[in-house]
Amino acid sequence: LAYNMDMKKIFWSIFVIFFGFFSISCTNKNTGDTILEEANIVRIIGKNNRKIFSQSMGYKISENLILTSAHSLNDENLQYLINDEKYTILEKNMNEDIAFLGKNLAEKIPENFLKKGIIGEKIFVFVERDGKKIKLEWKIIATDVMVAGFFENGKNFSFRARILTDLSVQSGDSGTPIFNELNEILDV
Repeated sequence: LAYNMDMKKIFWSIFVIFFGFFSISCTNKNTGDTILEEANIVRIIGKNNRKIFSQSMGYKISENLILTSAHSLNDENLQYLINDEKYTILEKNMNEDIAFLGKNLAEKIPENFLKKGIIGEKIFVFVERDGKKIKLEWKIIATDVMVAGFFENGKNFSFRARILTDLSVQSGDSGTPIFNELNEILDV
């Protein structure tokens, strides 16, 4: 009987250890996806000749297609570069502040890929600080709101934001995607 009890303890101990490792390996998938999302965040440089006029963030949807904010591409005369490669503005929707850059004009733009956010939902973004990407986290405080502001040249703009949050963003962060906990893009 004592031998049987020891075997049962050993069995359950092994089961608990195995199940614990199995659970940990299953939960790490989300962390891996987050790392992948971080790797797809890019810095967009707007140049005219050799002078830099603007910097913003973007999200690499594919090798040749970048999602960013429309207001950060406010000058049609600039060349937009990512890692010194020239990208062209393919689509620019100022009403929703969404834009796409591509390496060629034939690039297909995805439809309805932005997910709907929910007030109170946890969100995160990656931004660049001192040349390093960092993750900011917060919650959605409102959905479907109008946002207004001014460009550096003094012109005003307004657009419909899919979500509103009070993440601590800075000039140059525009265009970075806002993700939910499932790594779905909700807005830029």
